[in-house]
Amino acid sequence: MWSIPDVDGTGRLPDGLGHQEFREKVYSLAEGCVMSWSGVREFAAEIGQCFDLLVVDDLGDRLVTLAAVDSGSWGS
Repeated sequence: MWSIPDVDGTGRLPDGLGHQEFREKVYSLAEGCVMSWSGVREFAAEIGQCFDLLVVDDLGDRLVTLAAVDSGSWGS
């Protein structure tokens, strides 16, 4: 399972939530918004513009992170 603990962007958001509602949901939960890899792919396909995004998966022996910063770069 993947977690989105930080997000700022525009587009279609999960559960039909508005931008501010989704951010509040993400920030109110210690683990952020949790979803499967297919959910992350669907989420990414629906984002129109991404300012900041952090996606994390804790595999026990390693931590996998994907970060988008100000729509300018992707890193892992």
